[in-house]
Amino acid sequence: MNVVTHTIPVKVGKKITLIPIEPHIQWTDRNNSFNVKKWNKMIKRVLGDKHTFLFFAGDITDDDRPSTRARKAAIFSGEDRSQSLSASNMADRLAISKFILPLLMPVKERILGAIDGDHFQLYRDGTTSTQYIFKELGIPNVYIGRRMGWIRLLFLDSKKTLEYRILMRHGRGGTGKIGSDINKLITSNMQFEADLFIGGHTHKKWCYSEPTMYLSGNKIKTKTRMYCRAGSLFNSYGDGLYTYAEDAEYPPLSTGFPRIEITLGRPRVNQGNLIITEYEGVI
Repeated sequence: MNVVTHTIPVKVGKKITLIPIEPHIQWTDRNNSFNVKKWNKMIKRVLGDKHTFLFFAGDITDDDRPSTRARKAAIFSGEDRSQSLSASNMADRLAISKFILPLLMPVKERILGAIDGDHFQLYRDGTTSTQYIFKELGIPNVYIGRRMGWIRLLFLDSKKTLEYRILMRHGRGGTGKIGSDINKLITSNMQFEADLFIGGHTHKKWCYSEPTMYLSGNKIKTKTRMYCRAGSLFNSYGDGLYTYAEDAEYPPLSTGFPRIEITLGRPRVNQGNLIITEYEGVI
């Protein structure tokens, strides 16, 4: 777990858009499970507004699962297999350079945080394919951990600096009913303090907000706490399509991404520094 801090110059009253996402990019695209159309829609939205930012809640590539990494560790154990492991690592990095980096390069300045999640390659030197991606993009600091980490956004205008804290985790567990999914994300974050909690893993796409009350000196104030599942760009089912969703007998998975808009200011209806004004996929 790590912390990354970003300072963002912005005027009071300006909307800031946050997009959590799990891409599940497949470089071979042998079964068309990566939704290119929705990826391009997201890229267009990000490039069209300089105050739109991305958060990768894991599974940037549809790569090795935990069980696959365990099998690889057993297969490549021993000195006689070390060269084979190095060759496998090199092949993976070449594929990343060819297929993944060109997709991320146009929006690299808007990526504010990323974690490994479940699908990634573990290299011989102990680093991961996710770390390699952001090192090659020239933004290694946005990698905040294997499964969870913190992002601090410092919104700076001419008069004051306002802090917005985000805790992002990948998540565990199945893709059950929406109510249990909401409860799970809230419960897993009960002992953490943040303004926005981002979760991934379940392929669901939703946002949920709740007001909280606190004391500032002798004044009673409220602010909004947000919870959000990142959805994914993984096509689970389709005509002639075969993916691991069918192997696991998942229900049809939500494809796409949520969008959270926050406005800088101190409106009368909410005495916090920032107020949620609009969000897609809201519960």
